[in-house]
Amino acid sequence: VTLPLGFVLLAQNMNSSNPLVRKAIDYVCNIRGLSEDDLWYFRFGISDEYRYKNRVIMPSFDAFGKLNYFTARTRDNAVDPAWKYFNARCKKTEIIFNELHIDWAKPLTIVEGPFDITKCNQNAVPLLGSTIKTGSLLFERIVENRTPSTIVLDAGEHKKTRQIAELLTRYDVPVWTANIAERGVDPGSMTKEHFEQHLTTRKKWDSMRRLTDLL
Repeated sequence: VTLPLGFVLLAQNMNSSNPLVRKAIDYVCNIRGLSEDDLWYFRFGISDEYRYKNRVIMPSFDAFGKLNYFTARTRDNAVDPAWKYFNARCKKTEIIFNELHIDWAKPLTIVEGPFDITKCNQNAVPLLGSTIKTGSLLFERIVENRTPSTIVLDAGEHKKTRQIAELLTRYDVPVWTANIAERGVDPGSMTKEHFEQHLTTRKKWDSMRRLTDLL
């Protein structure tokens, strides 16, 4: 995996007059609600390569600090959903997004996409989708460490939340779920404060919860 040509970090160019840089910073900070510290932490950047010209790029690094993935999101929310993200070409089951930041001995927050983790606590990981497979590296890490995990998927993904909770508890992983359906938004659209407040409503997934969830 290599980053797009001409990749530059936004955090290193906060005072740039380059219109592409200014628009990207405005999108990340004013529209997505992130701070300059977030720009450094997540290493947001842009590229002047044509296909990435109007996109914000978020790179990912493995446990050893080696680039293993990136996603490039358009700044135009009106674009066809099929074209909203351009991603690195690799098998998602073989990578963990920004594993460099994860402590498997501490409680983990599981969300769907990379932009969702920008509103979470620092020990968070995206599925790069809405499911988790038993053969994936992420699944193996969680199970081998029995990492306490809280699942927070987008509104409307209740069934997939239940499936992931069932799968992980089958391997003795402590699991909690937090339903954001009442907010009608995905975690990436919430403020950090609202997301943190929402986590306090999480519920332990156990035999009783499983039964009531089916009723």
